[in-house]
Amino acid sequence: MLIGLGIALTAVGGLGAAWLASNRTGAISVVGVARELHAGQVIHRQDLVSVRIEAASGLKSLPAQRAEEIVGKRTLVRLLPGSLLNPDAVADRVVPAAGQAVLGLEAGPGQRPAVPLETGDPVEIVYAPGTGESPSGVGPAGVVLAVVVGTEADPDTNKALVDVSVPQDAAVKVAAWGNAGRAAIALLPAGHG
Repeated sequence: MLIGLGIALTAVGGLGAAWLASNRTGAISVVGVARELHAGQVIHRQDLVSVRIEAASGLKSLPAQRAEEIVGKRTLVRLLPGSLLNPDAVADRVVPAAGQAVLGLEAGPGQRPAVPLETGDPVEIVYAPGTGESPSGVGPAGVVLAVVVGTEADPDTNKALVDVSVPQDAAVKVAAWGNAGRAAIALLPAGHG
């Protein structure tokens, strides 16, 4: 019986020492990412998880008790599961920058790359003349640099709605190309533009 009591007291002492050690290190609970979120997506409570890190780690994070402040906001960048949520990576809403306009283009398989377009991808919107239509006079004015703001696939039509941010002075031209079905989207290398 004394041996059993000794083992129990040793176990309790070990647990107490572990608790004291974890509290002395200054670990804090912060908001982490539970599942992948693409840029522009709305954040839901189930997308977030509480994780513990060292208080003195120097990592930019958000305390776990403030997680509800993030729910309903949009991501500005792609967030990967298992990463910490940087509060600078979210916004109330995604708006175009000054001098930019956001518009939607409906693009079929021949008007966009086969690889999925992601928010933040640099693209060129190219005027694609129709059959028998002369491309002369289009020249450099037939290409507009843009950035993908969001995409939504329509499986029924095999088309995608691609929201792009373009220079404000080119918005009317690009919208007319899209309305006429003459806008093609070309994906550029990362960091271009």
